[in-house]
Amino acid sequence: MLKVIHRMGTKSLVAHLYDQKLSRIELYKEEFTDKENKWVSEYCQAKYEKMMEIREKIIEDGGIVDETIICAEVLGPDFSNEENDD
Repeated sequence: MLKVIHRMGTKSLVAHLYDQKLSRIELYKEEFTDKENKWVSEYCQAKYEKMMEIREKIIEDGGIVDETIICAEVLGPDFSNEENDD
């Protein structure tokens, strides 16, 4: 079950990724911020900041960024809304 409710409507996350050409981490930000770009919860903001921290570290170290792996590491293996709809 989701700890917080996203605000992306009924369109799938994949459709949003394709339409807006967002990275997975930036899509997470879109899901959990309002129209004024304010976070819906401190929990969501902290998770986003952790993902960005990991991403920046990988870039600094010259590694290849895989945002799906970063999201799974920070949010857990069931981070996709499709997997959490019950």
